[in-house]
Amino acid sequence: MKIFFNCLVHTNNDIVEDIINNIKKFTKNPVICIHVSKVFEDFDENRFSNIENVYINPERYHTYKGGSFMLPICSNFNFIENVKKIKFDYHMIFYSQMLFIRNGIEKYLKDGDAFVSLHEYHWESTPVIEDPEKRFPKGVIKNLVEGVVCSYDVAIKSFDFIVNDDHLINNNGWVPEEVIIPSAFLKYAKKIKNYPTSSHSNNIQNLEEVKNLLEDKISFIPHVYFGNQPKDEIYIIHRVGYDYNDPIRNYIRNI
Repeated sequence: MKIFFNCLVHTNNDIVEDIINNIKKFTKNPVICIHVSKVFEDFDENRFSNIENVYINPERYHTYKGGSFMLPICSNFNFIENVKKIKFDYHMIFYSQMLFIRNGIEKYLKDGDAFVSLHEYHWESTPVIEDPEKRFPKGVIKNLVEGVVCSYDVAIKSFDFIVNDDHLINNNGWVPEEVIIPSAFLKYAKKIKNYPTSSHSNNIQNLEEVKNLLEDKISFIPHVYFGNQPKDEIYIIHRVGYDYNDPIRNYIRNI
C-alpha cells in the first residue's frame, strides 16, 4: 500500500525534517509532497529535495491561521497526480503539528475508502458553501482536515469536483477546507470509518497521556469532536508543539 501524504508547512526546517522522518519511520512506502507557505521565507529546499519519495511543490500560497488552505491542498494533489503522475492507494492530509505514534495504519485503512469524523453538524454554524444540499446531497460535515484520509478513487473524484467549482476552490470563508474536503469525501465514499488521528479537546497533546496510550495504561484519548477516541483508531496525534525539542517529539523520536 502506498499512502500519499499531502503536507503543508509554514515554519522551522527542523520540524519539516521531523515530520518526514516520522512518516518514513511509521509507514511503508510513503509519498510525501510538501507545500511551503509564502510566509516560510527561510525554507531550505536543498535540505529536502534529494530525499527519496519527498517532493517539493513549486507552487507557494500564503497560508495563515484561520485562512483558507484549499488552494495549497489541491495544488499538492495536482502536483503528485498530474505533474509527477505518481500512483498511490490512499491520500492523507498531514500538517506540522501531527506525528505518528505507532505502526500499522495500512491495516486500518485497507477496508475503508474515506476516514472522517462523523459527528453531528449543523450547517448554519459555518455558512461557507452556497447551496450545500445541491453540492453535497449526502450531507455536509465539519472535520479538522489534519489526518482525514481517502482512497485513490475517492480522492480523484473529490478533488476534480472541488477544483471545477469556483466557489469551492476559491472559497475564502472561515476555514472552508474543514467543511468542503470532508464533505466531498463523504459525497463519493461508500465505506466510511473514523479518521485515524487524535486531536485533543484541550488544544494540545499531553505527554503522559501519549505515554499511557502506548504503554497500554489507557485505552482512549479525549477528542475535540467525539468524547473518547479508542486506541485502536489512533495512529497519529495532532497538536504537538512546534518546538523541535518538544518533549512529545523527543519521546516519539526515541520509540
